[in-house]
Amino acid sequence: GHPTNTAGQGLWWYPQVPSAMQTTREGGVVNVSDTWVKNGFGVSRPGCTLVEAWNAWKCPSASSYRRLVIESMDLDHEIRRISPVAVSSDDGYTDLLNGAMDHGWCFSYTCLKRLMTFQSIMAVGKTYTVHFTGSNPQTLRLLMPDAEEGEKVLVRIYYQTKSRLQVFLGGEDFMEDLNFRDGKRKEQLVRDDKWASNDAAGGWTDEQASLDCASGCKVGDECRATSECSRRGDVHGANWYNKKEQMIEVVVSKHSTTQFVEIQTFPSVQVSVGLSVSV
Repeated sequence: GHPTNTAGQGLWWYPQVPSAMQTTREGGVVNVSDTWVKNGFGVSRPGCTLVEAWNAWKCPSASSYRRLVIESMDLDHEIRRISPVAVSSDDGYTDLLNGAMDHGWCFSYTCLKRLMTFQSIMAVGKTYTVHFTGSNPQTLRLLMPDAEEGEKVLVRIYYQTKSRLQVFLGGEDFMEDLNFRDGKRKEQLVRDDKWASNDAAGGWTDEQASLDCASGCKVGDECRATSECSRRGDVHGANWYNKKEQMIEVVVSKHSTTQFVEIQTFPSVQVSVGLSVSV
C-alpha cells in the first residue's frame, strides 16, 4: 500500500490529497493509507452503519455532529483556488472539501469564480487537522454556528510558512497564544526572571490548547490543575503554535454570530537563535 501507487493499483491511490500530507517535514514519504485515511475518506463515523436505502450513514444517538465553516477572507477569495481542503479527524478519517459551484455567467463562458468557503461536518469533542492544497489564506475564518453549550472541537491548521499568526474573535478581540505574554514568549520571560517556570528543569514547557483535560490546563503531555496555567486552553479561541508540526491549534466552541474565530497572518516570521561559546 505505498502512497505513490498509480491509479488502478488498489485502494491506496488517493487523488487530490494535499501534498503536505504525503511527506514529512524532512522529505520522507508518508503512507497516507496508514495515517490520514486509515479508516477511509469522509466524515468521522465510528459506530455508524451504512443504510443503503438512505445512501447515508446512521450513527448512534449519543453522537453529536456540527457544521464548521472554513472560510477564506482574502480579497482573492473568488479567483484563487485553495481546494481541495483536507479535514482529517484524529481517528483516521479524511474529508476532502471542494470549492463552491460557479453560478456566474459571462461572455461565452462562466466567470470562473468560486467562493472559497467550505462546509465541514465535525463530531464534537474531537481534534481535526486541516491542510489546504493551495497557499493558506492570509485571513482565515472559522465558525461553528449551530453548536450547543459545551460543544467544541480542536482545529489544527498546517502552515507551510513560519509567518506570525494571531487569533482574533470577531476579527477584533485578540486571543494571544497561550505561550506569549504581551507579545513576548514566556520561554524567554522565564530566562529573564520575568515569568515563573512551569517545569522541573526551571524552564518553560508549552501550554497547549486541548480538549483532553477537565481542568482546561495542559502543559506538554500532562494535565495540570487549572491554577498551574495562566489561562484555560479549552475555551473558545484558545490557541497555541506548535512549532514542531508547523500548526496553529485553536479551540472552536459555541459562540455568538459576531464571535467567530479569525486567524490573521502578519508579514513577519518567527525565528530562534542558539549561541554556543567555548570557555
